[in-house]
Amino acid sequence: DFFGLVYPEDATLKWLDLDKPIKKQVKENNGYHFEFRVRFYPVDPGKDMLEELSRYLLSLQIRRDLLESRLTLPEKLARELLALTLQSELGDYDPVEHRPGYSRTQLTQFVCDQPHSL
Repeated sequence: DFFGLVYPEDATLKWLDLDKPIKKQVKENNGYHFEFRVRFYPVDPGKDMLEELSRYLLSLQIRRDLLESRLTLPEKLARELLALTLQSELGDYDPVEHRPGYSRTQLTQFVCDQPHSL
């Protein structure tokens, strides 16, 4: 229920009704381009989303929404989220492996249109 498929139609995105045939919902000239998206964001994903895969898919959607500027964050929260994301992707800090500048090359994957001070 948290996720669904959207398709572009007349410059807007419409949700696909999974109980109806695709041919009855999508215009032929659409080319059948669908995107997997979050239908709504749960208040508490830890409690509301029991499956780890669902929480992971939600985190991917939030990341995409941030990168595409559909969601914005206060700078302090953006820094915390960036630090947690880098730790998740790169692992715990190891001074031998993670020399100065190591994570700088990773930042462009996680930050879009953010102040350079991050």
